[in-house]
Amino acid sequence: MDLSNLGVQFSNYSECGDFGFYGDDCILFGEAKRRAALTTNEILREYKTSSGQGVNFDKSTVFFSKNTSEEDRQAVVNQLGVRSSSDVERYLGLPSIVGKKKKESFQVLKDRIKLSIDNWSNRYLSQGGKESIWAAKGLLRSGLCWKIGRGNKISIWNDCWIPGSEKVGRQTSKENNELHLVLDLIDCENKTWKAELINNTFQTEIAQKILQIPLTEVDYEDFQVWKGEPSLDFSVRSAYKLLQYASLDPTCYLLQVETKEFYKKLWDLQLPSKITLIIWRISWNYIPTLINLRHKRMVINDTCPRCSSGAEDNFHVFRQCPTTNELWQALDLSWLHRIQATTSGSG
Repeated sequence: MDLSNLGVQFSNYSECGDFGFYGDDCILFGEAKRRAALTTNEILREYKTSSGQGVNFDKSTVFFSKNTSEEDRQAVVNQLGVRSSSDVERYLGLPSIVGKKKKESFQVLKDRIKLSIDNWSNRYLSQGGKESIWAAKGLLRSGLCWKIGRGNKISIWNDCWIPGSEKVGRQTSKENNELHLVLDLIDCENKTWKAELINNTFQTEIAQKILQIPLTEVDYEDFQVWKGEPSLDFSVRSAYKLLQYASLDPTCYLLQVETKEFYKKLWDLQLPSKITLIIWRISWNYIPTLINLRHKRMVINDTCPRCSSGAEDNFHVFRQCPTTNELWQALDLSWLHRIQATTSGSG
């Protein structure tokens, strides 16, 4: 590639060139001609005289484009006194020059990062760290939706696949027990929606949104995309917006004003760290109750083993269970109510 018209011309009679600085290293770009190499040598010599800093030619390498002749290559190498390389060396693990194939150029870096993540062990994470990662995982899942291909992987009722709508749910549609997958709504032979079936199954608004979804004539697998951006690619900005629109339910991911105030008061209390951590876990529903364990398919029966009168969730464990009520009465915590009443009266 002829770079004579690019970059900086150092004098009226010199060659043009371009350059890039990386820390204490420098990459020079120029025309692969003996005359350009001679001019570069003179500039580097003048720079050394003026600044006292010189180029270590023993550690320097010259790289040529594919259309450079062997004669020009040899002339430049002899003039500069450096070694030639057929492959551009990496700098700080990254390719120094990236062509049109950007994906292939950085694939090695992506593979290394993925390998490092795959090798992470939760043994080195605190309980709070594990639960924070679990909460972030839930946030990411809530921001995903399906892009329809064949439709054989998408549940009509349990997945997010209709633009501008959350999960449909059977309670918002007319009963049709034979429909399970989006594939059931597609005329595979003509690559069109089964309009009559859709209009007879869903409410008018939902049916119109479904019929507006374009179907491709080429078969491809269903895949998930990020619904927070028009490009369907994940961004931190859209994830933050998703947090902003979350509800006040403590199992959601936004700590709104009231919730923030609660946690501020909690962390300010002079209590043992184990107690504050347990309260925090209760508020986020991280206690391993039988209902939570059943959702994770670790147990089958979620009935409270102490009273056998209801499912064991947080509210049942700490408020509803007769065994718990007997324990609260035995502890005689009435003095807490008196302190609270006194504090309120003085305020």
